[in-house]
Amino acid sequence: MLGGLKNRKDELDWSKVFLYYVNHKCVGPTDPTATHYKAKTIFLDDVGIPKSNVFSLENEDTDETPGFNTDAHLYEQKISEHVPVYFDVPRFDYMLLGMGKDGHIGSLYPDRKEVEMTDRFVLPVDKKTPASITLSLPVMNSAKNIRVVLHGADKSDAVFAGLFRTKSFLQYPVCGVNNATWIIDKGAATEILRQDYQYCVLK
Repeated sequence: MLGGLKNRKDELDWSKVFLYYVNHKCVGPTDPTATHYKAKTIFLDDVGIPKSNVFSLENEDTDETPGFNTDAHLYEQKISEHVPVYFDVPRFDYMLLGMGKDGHIGSLYPDRKEVEMTDRFVLPVDKKTPASITLSLPVMNSAKNIRVVLHGADKSDAVFAGLFRTKSFLQYPVCGVNNATWIIDKGAATEILRQDYQYCVLK
């Protein structure tokens, strides 16, 4: 989806766009799995956004990482210095979320302590190797506009749970996302259609 911005880059004043990442693997910036590296490849290098407007990890100029706990602390500092606060929580204008088939969002995974944590804006997560950092659920929910965007029939159970809150947010973290607009394909709506939820308009 974001790759399409390359063809519409003149429709937006990129000097007024400030980009932060929902989650980020704690790897060097030239690592192909790094969120920032992927974003640069998909659209950032082509749209003309000022480098100073993109807030990546602290190690953006080196392939060494200080560690996921330090990364989380430093990224939290960046957000605190630049993002307006609303009821003691940073408030972004727009929050774009994907979702895994297990219902995880960012690096908030099912049955993990991070899903319930509210005392920090950015959390270190050591579920996988390499570790990652992620915005906390309160920060995600504080955004003025929230979009959950995904596709695929393998995610239909989590989509159903997220939209109709049939599971707890500990089981499916996406169930903890409030007031979001969902953009999904027909495959991702498989379980909704199976349950015959007639009041859902699918286009």
